[in-house]
Amino acid sequence: MKASAPKPKWRNVSAMSSTTKSYWAQWDSLLIHGGVLCRKLENARGGSCHLQMVVPKAKVPDVLQLYHNGCSEGHLGVKRTLLKIRDRFNWVHCRNDVEDWYRKCSICAAVKGPQTRSRGALKL
Repeated sequence: MKASAPKPKWRNVSAMSSTTKSYWAQWDSLLIHGGVLCRKLENARGGSCHLQMVVPKAKVPDVLQLYHNGCSEGHLGVKRTLLKIRDRFNWVHCRNDVEDWYRKCSICAAVKGPQTRSRGALKL
């Protein structure tokens, strides 16, 4: 992308990881802005567009820490956290990473409570 090279052929990409294949499929939406890889999102009506920063896998925990555990709006749950993150950032398997982070959060687990309901004893 930096060299403004044309989109690689599928045969060169087909043996690579699913992440690489996903970014290959989004090739026309990706651009370098200020030295950072971004994805251009256009409104469905074609009116407006904004950029999402493409986050490398190594930085995903930092973004999740900031948006889920952050002191200003932390522990909002999967849906709200996902909405906030997707407004500015993009990476492959974003939803899975947010759900996994939420599942492993001890504070969220304590608030949510146990998954199974306990039943009362049977009386005759």
